Amino acid sequence: MREELVSPELKNTDEEYRELARQHQEFEARLTKLTSLSYPTEEEILEESLLKKKKLLLKDKMEAIMHRYKREAEITRFKEALRERVTHVAGLHQVYVEVLPEEVRVLSILDRDTFDEASENPIYDIHYDFLELFDLPMRFLCLPRTAVQAGIPGIGAEPVFSKE
Repeated sequence: MREELVSPELKNTDEEYRELARQHQEFEARLTKLTSLSYPTEEEILEESLLKKKKLLLKDKMEAIMHRYKREAEITRFKEALRERVTHVAGLHQVYVEVLPEEVRVLSILDRDTFDEASENPIYDIHYDFLELFDLPMRFLCLPRTAVQAGIPGIGAEPVFSKE
């Protein structure tokens, strides 16, 4: 998503982003006045320099919020697409998604207690397709059903598919 598409929505839904954008506009207006001065005083020159730095800091914070917003939207799209794709995979018992700061992990649990290519290959096909479709670092893991009894998946994992 480009900034001009994200910013209006963020301004409507995110209080922190809205406040940062407001401050950014105030700094921009003051900077416009300061830069138009023919003979600025030392205080005005110092104020201009400080405002430029503050404005850059605000821009960085806005970018961080925008990045977080885009990542959350991409993860939502990812989960929806994954849910749609795995419902058609034979031999699949459950699928979990765990969102970590560094990556998205997908845990596929097979119907069987052993691995078989017929079940695993479609899962890996989805993995390769999703690597191309989504701008997210991700890891796919395929385990036999006995893994569920061993305490897998992790606490933060969200089920996206289950035959039960």
